[in-house]
Amino acid sequence: MPAKSHKSADGAIRTFIAIELPKHVQSGLKNLQEEIKEYRIKITWTRPENIHLTLKFLGDIKPEMVPSIGRIIETAARECPSMELSSKAIGFFPSVKRPRVLWTGIYGQTEALAGLYKKLEVGLSALGFPMEPRTFTAHLTLGRFKGGGTAELFIDMMKKFQDVSTDTFIADSLILFKSKLLPSGPVYSKLLSVPLTTENSIY
Repeated sequence: MPAKSHKSADGAIRTFIAIELPKHVQSGLKNLQEEIKEYRIKITWTRPENIHLTLKFLGDIKPEMVPSIGRIIETAARECPSMELSSKAIGFFPSVKRPRVLWTGIYGQTEALAGLYKKLEVGLSALGFPMEPRTFTAHLTLGRFKGGGTAELFIDMMKKFQDVSTDTFIADSLILFKSKLLPSGPVYSKLLSVPLTTENSIY
């Protein structure tokens, strides 16, 4: 099935490839954020409607690259089935001793997700996008630290939320997002939406 294209603006555009979350999962993540706020740590919270399962951050690209990127996304999507996923627990990047990012992990049919990620990485490398040297860790970013807290506190938080999870959801499409940075925060819009194959689905 061909990708659904949206007109790009002139000039460089900031982009990333991600899986969109359904409303009920966004609501569950909002509830999780509210519980974590009780710790009164200085965190810039990601708006729940802006939380996505990001597979590849592309950075600034020229609008004329969108069709080529779209073909890479279509090829990867055609070879990968839709999958059942959920989020669970919390963690800290790069570590509890010096956290910068607060996240929740992805569980479920993650082997298929890792396979999709690898296909995107290989395909996009042919367009000049460098492959990520770090191991792929599927996650959802809940917020970014502004300071405060101790490693002992963060370990306590991980223990408290280790069994907290969202409802499961079906990942059935890949989206190329455009990100526009505003003083009030980033605003995301869709440039391409490509369905994953429903043949041989694994759920």
